[in-house]
Amino acid sequence: MRTKHFISDAITAVLLITNFSSYAQPADSAIASIFDAKGRIAIKTQMSRRWENNPRNWQLCEGDSVKTDKQASATILYSNGNEVRLGPQKSHRITRLEQRSTKSKLASIISWLLDQEKPLKSGASRGADKPPVLIYPRDGKILSTQPAFAWLSSAPGTEYHLQLFSANYSLFWQITLKDTMASYPGTAAKLMHGVSYQVEIKRKYKNSVEDYGNFMPVSAAESASMAVLQKEIQNTFQTSGPNDVTADLVYAAALMKEEFFTEALLVLQGALKKQPNNQMVRTMLAQIYDQVGPQVLIEPMPQ
Repeated sequence: MRTKHFISDAITAVLLITNFSSYAQPADSAIASIFDAKGRIAIKTQMSRRWENNPRNWQLCEGDSVKTDKQASATILYSNGNEVRLGPQKSHRITRLEQRSTKSKLASIISWLLDQEKPLKSGASRGADKPPVLIYPRDGKILSTQPAFAWLSSAPGTEYHLQLFSANYSLFWQITLKDTMASYPGTAAKLMHGVSYQVEIKRKYKNSVEDYGNFMPVSAAESASMAVLQKEIQNTFQTSGPNDVTADLVYAAALMKEEFFTEALLVLQGALKKQPNNQMVRTMLAQIYDQVGPQVLIEPMPQ
């Protein structure tokens, strides 16, 4: 597999701020982040005397303050898993006292998420002759043995040829279609747990492969373990409304940490529909695109 090592599992590693900001602070001092915000919020950092409305950087250090406007709300998660929810016209000061209790596994997931590197800006260009670009599944593990496939389109009306190969590069399944999505049929031979597969996509009239990805279905036990973790996250970070994405982001981080990039991508795409302007969602999507592709989808980070 061509999967790149995503990032160190060490949860005490130095925090790298995920966004460019005029009030950037020492990288190792961030202990919390705003995971969910609705309406107008403001942040005042320990290095500034003024409030900044709707800031681009949601990483928080000790001494920073957050406040919400009328009809606004925010969820603050500390690196140890502690959660603070602010309703309308409320404020909260970031303090290490909130670090006194620890929620073990969830804490490591959130701390890991706060520890991510800033994704690169996209330099990819598809040009006039647009080839199909595989969106998922690319590199990493998947939970299902019946995956869905998606790719960026070429010219309207283009026919695509999708092929799936097993570990010894023998053809396992193929399909030709004009759509940009396909599902592995339940009537086809079942994919094997723990076996690496390669998916290749090209335009039908092309002689060579134009993009590809590698993935591996995990065991039923590992799938069950992730389902239990998802339930724990949902119970811990119960939604405050239909557009609350806190639990989504924590679960997506858990998936990313374990290299389930396809499932994490799908969770984040769902969160983006709930909150199109959520910077944390967009940053996490960019991290996946930067790591396993397609890089052409990476949006430039705010300046």
